[in-house]
Amino acid sequence: MADVIPIHQPEPASVGSSIFSGAELLSELIPGGEDLAYKVSYESDEWNLAGHRSWKDKAGNQVVIDFEDIAPKWRDAAKELVLLQVNPGLAVERAPQIPMSQTWPYVQEPITLTTAQGNIKMLKHALRIIDRQQISVFDSDDWSRLVVLLVQPSDVKEKQAGATLSASTGRARAQQLIALWEVTQITGRVGLLGTDRPFDERETSQLFGPQRKHNAVRPHEDVGNALGFVAWFFDHVAEDIVSHLEWWAQMTTPEPPMTREETFDAMLEMAAQMAVENGGVLPGVLNRSGE
Repeated sequence: MADVIPIHQPEPASVGSSIFSGAELLSELIPGGEDLAYKVSYESDEWNLAGHRSWKDKAGNQVVIDFEDIAPKWRDAAKELVLLQVNPGLAVERAPQIPMSQTWPYVQEPITLTTAQGNIKMLKHALRIIDRQQISVFDSDDWSRLVVLLVQPSDVKEKQAGATLSASTGRARAQQLIALWEVTQITGRVGLLGTDRPFDERETSQLFGPQRKHNAVRPHEDVGNALGFVAWFFDHVAEDIVSHLEWWAQMTTPEPPMTREETFDAMLEMAAQMAVENGGVLPGVLNRSGE
């Protein structure tokens, strides 16, 4: 009987976590967890974190971190990544004997749940690429190949057109793979992404270029002209405006405003004086009716 060579290896089952118990409640693991509206355990593949103060006005699926789309072999590692990014102090607490745990709170700042939600989305795309390419060894060549694959779109038409994703997308996906590798060293999952640091220890800025600054595009020269005019205006005119306002304030009589009767008497006196000076004639206007 001929030997059968399987084309696709069966998907390995999830191993579970070595530092977290499946029944542990997220309310006890996440800062501000006392505000959570539901009792969600670590083993759940859909973390509904409604009620947390960091969500503000979010509701519905916006307050859910979903792990169901992640292949089983990566799922628990992704959960560990979220918890150790949201609460870095758990690394030292749960795995004090691991050297990576000692440095983790210093290299990983605590992130918000919104950031964790975005990180998982980036990680999902990166892991799908790894699974699609059936990468399992993770040697130097595989990591170099991933640099190219991480910025390739999933749409077939875009691939055929030679389109590539932005460098910022590549940096974000690669950064989550690096963070996941670091977490696997803490939790003992060294077989997932290998023992050597991803991308030959190169920074994401070396792989996809440095992040562009928001004002990297040089503004039009008219912007400089406008700013120059505003600066000249303040230097030459603003001071005069202030001094004129001060002069008018000093010249203004401190007397209170006249009453309605006093105003009428003053107008009548002025009209009489004008009549005397113009031979009994007062200036006036004609309306459209000729009156």
